[in-house]
Amino acid sequence: MDNNRRYIPYPIDWDDVPIDISFVFKHEKPAGKHGFLKVSGDQFVFEDGTKAKFWGTNFNSGLNFPSPDFSEKIAKRLIKIGVNLVRFHQMDAEWSTPNIFQFTKGERKGHN
Repeated sequence: MDNNRRYIPYPIDWDDVPIDISFVFKHEKPAGKHGFLKVSGDQFVFEDGTKAKFWGTNFNSGLNFPSPDFSEKIAKRLIKIGVNLVRFHQMDAEWSTPNIFQFTKGERKGHN
C-alpha cells in the first residue's frame, strides 16, 4: 500500500445533494406547459409535440407520508437532481404505518 496517498474529505449532507442541475430544466416550467401527455407509437409525447423524458425514483410504504417540513426538503432535493416522476409503492400495504387506509396503527415511521 502506498502510504503517500492523501485523502480529501468530501462530506455530503444527509438532507441535500452535492450538485444542482435544475438549471437544465428551467425552460420546462411550469408543469403542464406542453399540455397533456399522450402515446404516439412507442413514445410518450405531449400535446404540443414535445417528447416526454422522465427521470424517476420510488417511494415505499410509510415514507410515502412524510411530514410537511420533510416533504419540502425532499422536493427541493429531487428538483436539484432532475427527478420529474415519483412512483408511490406499497402505500396501501396493511403492514405499512401509516397507509392510505389507516393512519391509526401507530406513530409515523421515518423522518418527521
